[in-house]
Amino acid sequence: MAKHSELTNIHIPYAWEYDDATEREAATGFVTADVGKLARQLDDNSLWMLTDDSPETWVSVTGEGFIPTHYDLPFLNPDSNTSFSTVGSPDTQGHALLSAGTLNNEAVWNIDLPAGTYRIHVYHSKAINRGIYHVYFDATDVGNFDGYNGSTTFVVNTITGITVAGGTTAIKIKMEAKNGSSSDYFGVIYGIYIVKTG
Repeated sequence: MAKHSELTNIHIPYAWEYDDATEREAATGFVTADVGKLARQLDDNSLWMLTDDSPETWVSVTGEGFIPTHYDLPFLNPDSNTSFSTVGSPDTQGHALLSAGTLNNEAVWNIDLPAGTYRIHVYHSKAINRGIYHVYFDATDVGNFDGYNGSTTFVVNTITGITVAGGTTAIKIKMEAKNGSSSDYFGVIYGIYIVKTG
């Protein structure tokens, strides 16, 4: 099978396909870098996110009107950014968007979204030098999550109940603060998933 980096610019928003729930739940061999990736279940056309590799744990991310917008950076680079860069490769830690450790670093994507309610999942790594990310839909701060942890770990943070008026929406990730225990404002984001829920 060809590597993702060797394929065309058409991006498939899932990493695996399974015939049904039985096949998906029986799948093994996942590693930490797989956490946060999606699987398509063919019998009901649902999408599932791997949230833990030991034991293998799946969470449904399918909602009515699922928007297949999966940012597996840097395949879809930000439309604008300040001091964010892309690092890594699919063969090592996976593609990532890196905040350079400066307060107010931000990255913006302009996405056409139908009117409705959404949730956003952000897959990132937590560590002793991470900051607090704020997420904006247009000018509205819809929530934040803390990247600090005493040891490096990989997590998916979810923000729900986001109202979108419809049309081009500026989605921004901004490094606005840090935990009192954190040593810096660094951040490493591996994926962003947007799901229309209503």
